[in-house]
Amino acid sequence: MPLRNPPTPERLVDAIKDLLAGGDIGEMLKGSLGKALYDKYVPNGRATDTQIHAVLQGVERDGFERRFFTYLLARSLKRYLVQEILDAYPETLADFPDIASDVERVLPPLRSAASKFRLRAAALHTGLKDELNQLTVHVFIHGCLARLRYQVLNILHDHASSRSLEGAALLEIRIGKLLEEIDDELQLLPARTLDFAEERAWVDELKLLAAALKESSLRRDPTFIDTAGKIGRLINNNFARVNASLVDRMLEIHVEQVADLLGGPQIEPGVLITNLPLTPLARALTGQFWQLTEAKLWLLLMELDDDYASIADVYRSWLQLNQKLSWLATKSTDSEWRDQLISRTDKIGDLVAGDGNPLAQMRATLVEVDRLILSKLDKVANHLQNDCKSLMRVATTISLAIDESDEEQAA
Repeated sequence: MPLRNPPTPERLVDAIKDLLAGGDIGEMLKGSLGKALYDKYVPNGRATDTQIHAVLQGVERDGFERRFFTYLLARSLKRYLVQEILDAYPETLADFPDIASDVERVLPPLRSAASKFRLRAAALHTGLKDELNQLTVHVFIHGCLARLRYQVLNILHDHASSRSLEGAALLEIRIGKLLEEIDDELQLLPARTLDFAEERAWVDELKLLAAALKESSLRRDPTFIDTAGKIGRLINNNFARVNASLVDRMLEIHVEQVADLLGGPQIEPGVLITNLPLTPLARALTGQFWQLTEAKLWLLLMELDDDYASIADVYRSWLQLNQKLSWLATKSTDSEWRDQLISRTDKIGDLVAGDGNPLAQMRATLVEVDRLILSKLDKVANHLQNDCKSLMRVATTISLAIDESDEEQAA
């Protein structure tokens, strides 16, 4: 991962020092590097802030900077540190392909090692399987919420101003189908993997809100906009919660023990398996950053639906949001999507100064921006589901190797 902006790492070192001040520097660095690399870069296991420079130089020299900064981002989501890391190493959150091909490469040596070191493999298999089961559950709920954002809120965008009964009825039907799917899946999941009460609470609340929206539309009730806002906030709040939990679950996947089974995390194929969680973790972080930004955009759209909205107040809110949005857009490696997003955000200033109905034109443009962001979140969710299935193959392969070893011994 090449260094993009040489002066930035100096600010990055200062940001990391500030972050770790008063905390356990060693634990933060160990969590971001892994034990093997921590022992390599931090002599005698005593980490100090003066060694951060040496760590940065070491991970860049040895090609481990993506691992270090991805985990550091996940463990310390403070805005100033996020900006310094992504300005210095933008590829940290690049749009990487699914990890299926990497998993295919690691399965044969993993199967051989698990069969050879059966007891060690059996000891780590249960923990790894539990971690991946937890991840699978959170990825499923994350995917459902992404679909709710993309499908349901698209309907709200289309019908919030007209308050059409047809749109409200379609919304209730769409929400109902998605929530039935979620409820069916929750019934199949092991009880120990998820707090059913927390998930069912927002599912049930969303059903009630969808029915209330339809009813308010039927009566041409002014509470329509308020109810639509409650639906948006409910989905946003739970999407943010599940995004954060998803990052936590990613951090709990302990692949270093699997790498040790393969000879260590610094040689192939140990390096390959140690890096497997990096791509889904980067996706989860990307989704988290964009979801939080999209939630603010949703609030701005709700502000535009207020009958007393003024162009000056709305534009002021937009300028604050656009600063973060434009910066995030520059970190995307999907140039076509990025260009579409920037072309629409650039139109807002022209609309404010133009003739006609600037609020209506601004709303239409912001809806286009929102849909682009929602399309990115939907894509992230799909990739996460594919990556999760690939990661489960690691645990399945270990299990199969253990079973085969037992059968051979029994024979």
